[in-house]
Amino acid sequence: MWFTKKQALSDEQATALHEQAWVAFRGQDLDTALEHFQTLAKACPADPRWMNGVGAVSLAREDRAGARRHFQKAAEHDYPGSHYNLGIMAYQEDDLDAARRYFQKAAEHYYPGSHYNLGTMAFQEGDHDAARHYFQQAAKYDCPRSHFYLGSMAYQDGDHDTAVEHLDNAVRHDHPEALNLLGDVHSHAERYPQAEQAYRRAAELGHIDGYNNLGLL
Repeated sequence: MWFTKKQALSDEQATALHEQAWVAFRGQDLDTALEHFQTLAKACPADPRWMNGVGAVSLAREDRAGARRHFQKAAEHDYPGSHYNLGIMAYQEDDLDAARRYFQKAAEHYYPGSHYNLGTMAFQEGDHDAARHYFQQAAKYDCPRSHFYLGSMAYQDGDHDTAVEHLDNAVRHDHPEALNLLGDVHSHAERYPQAEQAYRRAAELGHIDGYNNLGLL
């Protein structure tokens, strides 16, 4: 466990308090979120979840120094969420080497988003083999954006069956770009009713190319 055995709260109580803090955070009630994280800190001082949580509140309040300090404190306990958050901060600061290191640490714990971020970084750098590897890892957790990238890369490689397979997985999440690309794949194969259906749904979701492609079709 990340926290010590001697604590004022049971494991269940600590977890419940942690979840309540994040509910408040997602509701943009930062004061309540901070209060819950601080209560967790007093009861379980070695629990990195409060460190990560206080870091998140600090970042939301644009206190990057405070956020970094708390994320690093949690990362010393190998808390995956803080590795990820430090990666996000490094990426925002254009420190791509540090971002990659932090995302790789988070990926070792299969933290959501870490494989996808590594994939997009590799893709942007032109390393499509590494990008495909990371996207495939993320796709195991049904990440729609990773399915989209894998579908796009397969389409570019001329593997239309694999492209359709990944794009079908992405469109289950109403991913508009995937819908538009799926329309392209079907149109290329002269499956026009399927292409129209995909373009129309993309247009309904506000994708401008969906409208354009419907007109061209």
